[in-house]
Amino acid sequence: LTTRLDNDDALHRRFIETVQSIARPGVREFINPTCGLILANGRLYRDRDSSNPFITLSEHPADCRTVWMDQHPLLARHGPIRQFALPDAWIQVVHGGNLVNHVRGVLIAPTMVSPDALPSTLSASLANVGLGARVLHNCFSPIRRYAGLAWRRGRRMRAA
Repeated sequence: LTTRLDNDDALHRRFIETVQSIARPGVREFINPTCGLILANGRLYRDRDSSNPFITLSEHPADCRTVWMDQHPLLARHGPIRQFALPDAWIQVVHGGNLVNHVRGVLIAPTMVSPDALPSTLSASLANVGLGARVLHNCFSPIRRYAGLAWRRGRRMRAA
């Protein structure tokens, strides 16, 4: 099993357990967590994606190509994609340092997030935040700093 994950994103605390429980050994297929969250500009959005950046590839070790064989929207070319539902299975962080990501989905109040989806310290900090309010404003200052440095170095960045 190989799963796509960027270093600035997060998985539900039961994500790995769920994927391992539904994977069929020896069957080459993609396993996709349909529902997730997008955090951008301090706001949370709920999104559904049938071939998202958190997809997993189950394959036999003798024929291992890994989930990175192609871009995630194009993986259906390489095998069937089986969907699974785990509420808020992933969190994608969209920030100035992202090259391709963009905001999509439905704006939600942080209190609507499954408590199991977030680390307990983050869940506690979101408990009193209302719809559309800025969340995690200071948590990603290293990312904002990276985006500023990259911009000054002449790299083109796409902001949310």
